[in-house]
Amino acid sequence: MRCRRRRMRKVVGLCAILLAIVSGVGTRKGAAQTLVDALSPPPTLTFDELVTLSHEEPLNPLLKDKLDQILQTPVVWNNPAAKMPQKPVNGGAVPVFRVAEWNIERGIEFASIEQALTSSDVFEAKAQQTEKLSPSAMTKLREQVATLRDADVFVLNEVDIGVKRSDYRNVIQDLAESLGMNSAYAVEFLEVDPLVDLGTQAAVLDSPELSSKMTADLKPDKQRFRGMHVNAILSRYPIRSAKVIELPVCHDWYNDEQKGISQIEKAKRVAADKVFLERIGREVRRGNRNALLVSLDVPGAPQNQFTVVNVHLENKGKATCRRKQMDRVLSDIRDTPGPVVVSGDLNTTGADGTPTSVRHELATRVSDYQFWLGKVWKYSPAGVPMLATKPFSIGEAIAIQPRRRFH
Repeated sequence: MRCRRRRMRKVVGLCAILLAIVSGVGTRKGAAQTLVDALSPPPTLTFDELVTLSHEEPLNPLLKDKLDQILQTPVVWNNPAAKMPQKPVNGGAVPVFRVAEWNIERGIEFASIEQALTSSDVFEAKAQQTEKLSPSAMTKLREQVATLRDADVFVLNEVDIGVKRSDYRNVIQDLAESLGMNSAYAVEFLEVDPLVDLGTQAAVLDSPELSSKMTADLKPDKQRFRGMHVNAILSRYPIRSAKVIELPVCHDWYNDEQKGISQIEKAKRVAADKVFLERIGREVRRGNRNALLVSLDVPGAPQNQFTVVNVHLENKGKATCRRKQMDRVLSDIRDTPGPVVVSGDLNTTGADGTPTSVRHELATRVSDYQFWLGKVWKYSPAGVPMLATKPFSIGEAIAIQPRRRFH
């Protein structure tokens, strides 16, 4: 399933919600299970080490080992304040298990996401004030929020930890605490672009004043920057175990993005603005697409086990490679006991990559993006002729409700 990425600056669009309703989950307390209280956390990197990741190839063995540990080690937290859900009854029949998938676009709109899941009245009032929604649109939005709030598990893609664009939040930890849920995440990428993430490269625009302002706007807080881009799962049920499934590489987010920079510079473009706008469309990263597999302790399921898999397939790649990635996931989970739900951002398209607008890139990379949208730039990243003033619109939820009993 593919979600067309749309977002509003001040109101969260509920985009690509996959709702799996699985019948037959009991409410009785199951036998005691060995749960993961907290896996040994992977090492953390200093800002200087992240800067080294942005330009050194090959990496020195010690740094490469630390990077591999970060990318291969899931982080699990069973929240002591989490409460087992009181199971809703589906149409007066048997209890159900609900899984909602949501690409939250880094958690940039954290306050709105949190309000949607905890304070629906506040969220609806904000949405109405910001967007002036029609009664029918408001009804749809209200239904989407209710659908989300009923979920027992959230499968979240594109989640930030320690990145300037999302106020350096540990988005998954903050949501888990706010919602009283357990959490697991796997680091997919470390964001190490020297221009838009680390601020070690100066922005060069045609105006020195604008160059200085943009450089300052992009520069991060070195003490708070972690640069983590993760896939995550929140669960009302306790987490037994978690693991990371590494996927086949469809796009090299370090070397391929670096090559793009070289091609731009070799072209000897006269306009600094054009070069900058193409540079801001790149994403120099360390890491690769992955899937996060989490085993939950769900009373009433076979062996009290329910498995949820969060998959994030490659958007900068061909459909044939995404198929290889999905084959890897299916092969890995083939012998998993009990019910399994596979969900995530599948980036399903027959095209080889997806263009994006200047407005989207600025909104997800700089804090004072409205100032920059007010500037008239003639060019857009990667040569895609899309206007910087193109408006966002609210994403529409897609609810898929398969139902089946446990076997």
